[in-house]
Amino acid sequence: MTEPITVPEQDSVVGRLRDLAARSREATELDWVRERKDRHERERQEAVRGADWYVRNHFPSTFALVLTATSWQGYPRLDDTETEALTSIPPAAVAHLGEGVWIHHTRRRFGGGMATLLIACVCGNYREAAVDDDYALAREMDYLADTHDVCLGTCTPSRPATDGEDW
Repeated sequence: MTEPITVPEQDSVVGRLRDLAARSREATELDWVRERKDRHERERQEAVRGADWYVRNHFPSTFALVLTATSWQGYPRLDDTETEALTSIPPAAVAHLGEGVWIHHTRRRFGGGMATLLIACVCGNYREAAVDDDYALAREMDYLADTHDVCLGTCTPSRPATDGEDW
């Protein structure tokens, strides 16, 4: 035997509650979207300010002379639900330097920031080189000039593998 289908009455308390609950849920979800958008914008701005401060203080003879706050593009934190990582990825800022080279800045989990050069490789992937001052940058620039046309085998995949393996 089947259960009878109950059609809700429009003027019943349950009908009114259903309508009010739907409106409340919609308003709450809109607030969540607005809060997330505001958080992302705030994190982007903080990432750019942090990167600009970092290069002015750690690279006074190099990056500080060629990069401005407008050179950077900020990115918000990625939660573990937005990535395949088990932890969140902190906000970051990236500036394009030309010739297939970018500088990436992010804050370390425990104190201070860190800068990494992202260098395009002839194999289609990228090589990462941590730099923490003008001297380290000069060393990497020399190394880049010497190795720009060969793959060193130390690359990070820039896209998923076609065979379905993790990248």
